[in-house]
Amino acid sequence: MARFGRFRSVCRACLRMPSDHLAGGGRRKAAVAVAALVVVFLGYVRLKASTMLWAREQHTQLLLDVTAVMEGCNVDYYIDEGSLLGVYRDQSIILGDTDVDATITSWESRQKLLDCVEERHPFAARQMVFNDHRNTNGGMKVLDRYGFYCDLDTNIERDGKLYAKTLPHCQPEELKTLDHSKFCLIDKAVVLPLGSVVFHGRTLPIPGNTEAFLKFKYGDGWHTPISFYKGTDTNAWDTFKSHIGSIVKFVFVAEYTYWWLTADYPMTLFLLGTIAKLGLAVVFGCLVCFLLQRGKSTAVAKEDVDQ
Repeated sequence: MARFGRFRSVCRACLRMPSDHLAGGGRRKAAVAVAALVVVFLGYVRLKASTMLWAREQHTQLLLDVTAVMEGCNVDYYIDEGSLLGVYRDQSIILGDTDVDATITSWESRQKLLDCVEERHPFAARQMVFNDHRNTNGGMKVLDRYGFYCDLDTNIERDGKLYAKTLPHCQPEELKTLDHSKFCLIDKAVVLPLGSVVFHGRTLPIPGNTEAFLKFKYGDGWHTPISFYKGTDTNAWDTFKSHIGSIVKFVFVAEYTYWWLTADYPMTLFLLGTIAKLGLAVVFGCLVCFLLQRGKSTAVAKEDVDQ
């Protein structure tokens, strides 16, 4: 009890100002600075984990909602890119993924979706916004109420291959100049007939030879997660981002935090967890200060004995 009382008194002294109230004020300032850094670090770690998990929940729901509309409109499509990689490899949307991707298998199916949207408004019924002019090439996009989005692209058949007609870097004038156009053409037999995967109790369409598709897209290492790696569908900027994943994640954490705080999402657990971690950080800072003060007291006592 006596030791606890001393720790408490030193802790209070560490939190009082000015710093020269106690001997070794510089050390106390250092202890307080360390505690502040711990608070900031733990707060960011907690915030990143919470916002990334929330974003994955929203992307998962967006994927389920978009695919439900596609099926309701009898549109032929398949899960594509990072969404396919996560669903097939991890049985989950990749933590940190920034969007959802699906590809319509033909221009006729694309028109079928447009007719269905005009007649029945299925996306609006699910509180989503449908944009059929994502780009001038026919790319489409679906956004949920928070701003998370699903890119909808369309293939057409060309000489036994499927050509990604709506992707900007797959346009004829770009194919000869860009370094990420390999994925614009893929053997039809790799994709069709479509296969399927069970995800959250739903059966979703995927390329028929999924592993060959993922190998073509991401290379032999597609089994190993790499942050922000886009495989053959990439350019120099995308490659650079994959090397500074922590910085890119920081930007997304800031954006997701804004969406999260303005959303009707229960924050009780997040707030309680953050308060608990801040409390631990304060205790840690006090402990450092206590140990420093104790060390100084021991040194002074030793000097007195020597004298």
